[in-house]
Amino acid sequence: MNLALAIAFTYGIIIGSFLNVLILRLPQGRSIGGRSECVTCKRQLTAWDLIPVVSYFSLRGKCRGCSSPISPRYFIIELLTGLFFALALYVLSPVTAMDYIVILRTWLILAVLIVVFVIDLEHFLILDKVIYPAAVLVLGLNVVLDLMSGVPFISLSGFTVGGLVSGLISFGFFFALWSISKGKWIGFGDVKFMIFLGLALAWPNIWVGLFLAFVLGGLVGTGLLLFGNKTMQSKLPLGTFLAVGAVAGLLWGGELLTWYLGLVGVV
Repeated sequence: MNLALAIAFTYGIIIGSFLNVLILRLPQGRSIGGRSECVTCKRQLTAWDLIPVVSYFSLRGKCRGCSSPISPRYFIIELLTGLFFALALYVLSPVTAMDYIVILRTWLILAVLIVVFVIDLEHFLILDKVIYPAAVLVLGLNVVLDLMSGVPFISLSGFTVGGLVSGLISFGFFFALWSISKGKWIGFGDVKFMIFLGLALAWPNIWVGLFLAFVLGGLVGTGLLLFGNKTMQSKLPLGTFLAVGAVAGLLWGGELLTWYLGLVGVV
């Protein structure tokens, strides 16, 4: 298992390096193809400059060409992606072929959540070019998993129907909030994001993710108001909080729901 976790971590930091490209270029409308370059001197980076995690430390956080500081964000995203991939493998502990497809599905979802988290935090944007292709991929994997497991497609406990129903209901709820507030409470990107989250978390984990997102957003918002960093008219990146809640719902949704229902005396 230790070797498998090491492999998952290594794979994760490599994917994290690619996520850095998406996070940097997509909000600017740039192509994700082409060589990476220093954002200051425009020097094209070599393979030795792009080794995930390692290069940041070997370069001492500075460009090899112009010695401009390299944002630690690149290293942090690579490291977190690696840790999340290893954590998912540890939590899900795959055994069968179907289990490994679940792992791949989970890694895909985690990667998308990291991209959404950072871009929304920095730009207040949730990009269609991220969530729509990802939603199609997750839906395809949902169908494959249900075919492998033999779960009837009309069953709410299946990935496919559970995901579609969760996506439609949560989309409808967020669309109502957006319509009533005329876009003041949430952006339409958050509304569209619910399609992906519904397919990703399915039933009933979607409600765990949403509950945690709103609790976290409320706590952070209250803290910012108390310390004078925000006013009642200030914007908060809801997609960032939705991404955090979704990670918890994805990895521990069943356990958290059982714990909460037991806490309130339902079970």
